[in-house]
Amino acid sequence: MDCTQAELLLEQYIEGRLQKYDLLFCLFGGDGREVPPQERSRFLLEYLHRVTEGQAADGVEYAVILHDVLSCKDPQTLAAFQKLLAQSWHERHEDIVMLLAGCPHESSLPHLVRAFAFDPPYAGRYPLQKKIMWAVYRIAGGKRGAEILQPLAQSAVPELQKEFRQFVGSIRAGRH
Repeated sequence: MDCTQAELLLEQYIEGRLQKYDLLFCLFGGDGREVPPQERSRFLLEYLHRVTEGQAADGVEYAVILHDVLSCKDPQTLAAFQKLLAQSWHERHEDIVMLLAGCPHESSLPHLVRAFAFDPPYAGRYPLQKKIMWAVYRIAGGKRGAEILQPLAQSAVPELQKEFRQFVGSIRAGRH
């Protein structure tokens, strides 16, 4: 199935005209079997490759949705989204941060820390930095999260610096 067909199906899914099971049926065929995780991941990775190769910004949104629908949590898929987080040609950085937070893995931490400095041309830094703060905390946990976040606090947008200090302070005090 090509990207255009998959995206048309995803549009129907987003609009509520197609249920998750129906979407899977259309994407993978209907022989009644459960689609193995490897096949789901392979499909998503191929889709991500096409999106990245063509720098199809809209495709990133669909890739995030596909990740959720297909429940891909393997290291290769995670690495593809970590790499995509560093790309500036799309507008889905916040979605990718939330995806990485939802699949907590240590390998995401350096990517999140690097993304903290990104200044998206399409929006302010506050929402992205705040999501990164929570993602780092979710992945690294209490005191370790505070250690990672502390150096970032100084480069946070002014609106977030106070929240950042309070958050890191409450982690260190054991209130989180």
